[in-house]
Amino acid sequence: MSEDEKPSHLVPKAKQAKRIREVRMAVLKFLYFERYTTVRVIRNLVGYTSYQGTNALLRKMEATGHIKRHRLTNLGGQGFSLWGITLKGCAAIYDREKMPFKRTRGFDTQKVYLATLDHLIETQLLKCRIINSDRHISLKYINPNLWEHTKPDILAKLNDGDGEYTLITYQIELYLKPDERYRDIIGDYIPNIKRGNCEFILWCTPDEKTKNKLSNLFSRNGASEHHNFRTIAELKL
Repeated sequence: MSEDEKPSHLVPKAKQAKRIREVRMAVLKFLYFERYTTVRVIRNLVGYTSYQGTNALLRKMEATGHIKRHRLTNLGGQGFSLWGITLKGCAAIYDREKMPFKRTRGFDTQKVYLATLDHLIETQLLKCRIINSDRHISLKYINPNLWEHTKPDILAKLNDGDGEYTLITYQIELYLKPDERYRDIIGDYIPNIKRGNCEFILWCTPDEKTKNKLSNLFSRNGASEHHNFRTIAELKL
C-alpha cells in the first residue's frame, strides 16, 4: 500500500494534502498531453498499488469536473472505462511558460479508436516508466512540424552528464507491418536523424520472436546503424 492509499489518520494532514495535490497535478499534466487513458495507466503513473485506490482518486477528480469517464465496450465485447481530461482540467494545468501548446478542447469521446487502443495503452505505460525512472531520462514534446512522415511514439532525452544528452525515439511494435512499410519508415528517419531530431530509434516489441524478425528485416535493408531492438520487458529505464 502506498502512502496515498493509507487511512487518512495514519498520515499527517498537511503532508496528505500536499501529496494529493501533487498526484492530481501529475494526472492532469499526463492527460493534458494524452487526452485520455485507463485506470491501469494512471495506477502506474502515480505508483498506487491497488486499482481501488486509483479508481477513488479518479472519481474524486471527476467530481471536481477536471476529468470525465467514458464507458465503452472493446472488440472482444468486454466493458471498460476511459478517463479523459476536460476543458476545465486543461485550464487548471495550463502554464504558458511550460506548455508547448494550449489545448482548446478536452477529451472527445468520438475520437477513440478501439483498433489502436492497445498500442496507445502500451505507449502510455512506457511513458509512465520514463516519467518515474531513476535514470536521467525525460519525455520531450514531439513537434509535428519537425518530423517528416513517420512520427515516433515517444521522444525522450537521456542526459549523459556534463550538459550532454542523447535524443531517443521509441517505436512500439505490437504487431509487424508489411516489409514495404518498414522500408518507408527507414527512409523517413534518415532526414530526421540528419536534422538532429533523434540519434537512434529503439524498437520495442512484445516478445523475442517479433524482435528478431524486425531486427533481421532492418539488417537486410542495411539499416542497423541507428535502429536498436528490445522486447518491452528488456527495457531498462
